Amino acid sequence: MPHITEEPKLFWKPLPLIIGINSDCTRLGLVDITGVLNILEINSQGGSVLEFEKKECWALRWSEDHPQQLCFMEKSKLTTVSNVTVGPQISTEGYICNFDNLRVTYCYLDDIMVSPD
Repeated sequence: MPHITEEPKLFWKPLPLIIGINSDCTRLGLVDITGVLNILEINSQGGSVLEFEKKECWALRWSEDHPQQLCFMEKSKLTTVSNVTVGPQISTEGYICNFDNLRVTYCYLDDIMVSPD
């Protein structure tokens, strides 16, 4: 099969724990096992790391409708990012469910466990 070639590879150290890709597959969000969030710009030649790094992150979610927007949980704060510009932080202990139309939907798992119905 002479027409088959290997795609470019991206190596990341330390080991990624959470990986999220945006809606048009041009950016990748990585939270590694140490809790550091980085954003990579990806293309057909490989990728590059953007000048963005946040520590103590434990969740991330890309916007469903805008490929440059991301939200993540840092400690007990929900933060939104547009391109690589950080928006306001909201203090919460919720888990991110959805992010679209500049609206973040999150839930409190403790409340769900108390009343699962």
